[in-house]
Amino acid sequence: MGINVLINDVNDHGFLIIKLNENRYMKRGHIMRKLIGFFITTLLILSLFGCSLFDGEDTFYYDTWNVIIIIGDGMGDVHEQVAREVLDGPLEWDSFPIKGKVITNSTNIYSATDSAAAATAMSTGHKTRNNYVGMSIEGERYEHIMMFAKTLQMRTGIVTTDEIYEATPAGFSAYSESRSTSDEIVLSQITSGINLFVGGDSSNIIGSNRKAIERAGYKIVSDLNQIRNRDQFVYSVYQSIDAPENQKAGSTTFLPKVQSALHFLSRNNSKGFMLLIEGEKSDSLSHAGSSNFVYEVLDLNNVVKEVIKWAKDFPNTLIIVTADHETGGLVINNDNNEANILDRLTWSTTGHTSDFVNYYMIDPINRTHPSEIDNTDIYHIMKNYLTNQRP
Repeated sequence: MGINVLINDVNDHGFLIIKLNENRYMKRGHIMRKLIGFFITTLLILSLFGCSLFDGEDTFYYDTWNVIIIIGDGMGDVHEQVAREVLDGPLEWDSFPIKGKVITNSTNIYSATDSAAAATAMSTGHKTRNNYVGMSIEGERYEHIMMFAKTLQMRTGIVTTDEIYEATPAGFSAYSESRSTSDEIVLSQITSGINLFVGGDSSNIIGSNRKAIERAGYKIVSDLNQIRNRDQFVYSVYQSIDAPENQKAGSTTFLPKVQSALHFLSRNNSKGFMLLIEGEKSDSLSHAGSSNFVYEVLDLNNVVKEVIKWAKDFPNTLIIVTADHETGGLVINNDNNEANILDRLTWSTTGHTSDFVNYYMIDPINRTHPSEIDNTDIYHIMKNYLTNQRP
């Protein structure tokens, strides 16, 4: 006599499907029926608390309320148009039911916003001066949306193709009067309580601050496969994260990082999560006047496709796709007879412009949103979703 535990499948989310079998001899014994009932009850209780009798098994709660914001750095309207033509079809976010324009200006009067001020606006709901991260020029520290999410016991994470301490990730996680103070930003990030940071570290800033990061409770890994269920605070850093067409020595790819982050943040988590995903290289390549930016936009498109696929199982997920600003003053020269659109591009600047950028949204509660918003409104949309709709 005995209880047979059959691990008979692994579902799409990577956790085990378990069935219990009782043989014909068990059916004869009242005691054995009680034991089986106790065993099943124990499994259910462990499942409710995100626990497992088996190492590596994960529990997922598909009714959690989540927020995912996806930023294409420097991605203006024309950048998107070029990507559609190269793809020969629509981008994944074109199917989103809510869309409009975003005003991007910072408090700088005579220049376009930079990524630090734009990220701060989206993360905190407050405008600030270029170069500032998370704070006003008077030194007031604003509450980041991820820190608000932490008050709801949600998990939080950032995945970027940029250095993890650069402007956009810093604008969602740190405080500094200068986006260039990388060491200061890292030391600020580790006080944020954000569970997961994934990005580049080509300057070895993370490595040089290893002891402080580890003392703060973070595990530093160079491979997301090293993460275990018990790891709640993780820095995962790489030399460079690039689209397949832009790979160089030491490069790694974007999509697997996002897939791992979704798994890490959603497993054994009944409270939901907030995730920032940034594709940065479209900005740096546009600064250089390189048409290779399009491959970074298309790489981000693949990431959004994966997020949409994932969200089918997590329907209470607010998804926003936008940009922080436009870079390069990109124009398609239709007077040029070149067949390849990449040969018909011209740039009016090597910097940022004040052009409006686009936003696209999937809002599970089907609220109406204006066709034109300010970048600070993105913060309020996310906070309102979590405050008023989350159980």
